Amino acid sequence: MEPSYLGPEGIAFKDSSDIEFGGNPGVLLRYDGTYSYTLIETQPDDYASAAGTGRIVDLGYTVGQLSEGQPMTLAWTYQGTYFRLTSDNLPENELVKVAQSVVDDMTK
Repeated sequence: MEPSYLGPEGIAFKDSSDIEFGGNPGVLLRYDGTYSYTLIETQPDDYASAAGTGRIVDLGYTVGQLSEGQPMTLAWTYQGTYFRLTSDNLPENELVKVAQSVVDDMTK
């Protein structure tokens, strides 16, 4: 699954690779250009409940947890898939738009 909205003009898909994240197979997608970010997707067997630092962000279809600072990370789960979107320079509002577009694409 890839975001249908990549962010402000000048961002393009760079590459992808299969990874292991949290002991589960997943995929890492990288985008680069005016801003850069990384999207990790995995389907964990179970979910650990943890009270991490950051704040809750409404994505419209679910909520995510945003950890601010460098890098900024937005993590959420939707229909069994765990997503983690990380960037050193993408503005928060654009990070949220990219996250929303991943599921927009899934529901079409």
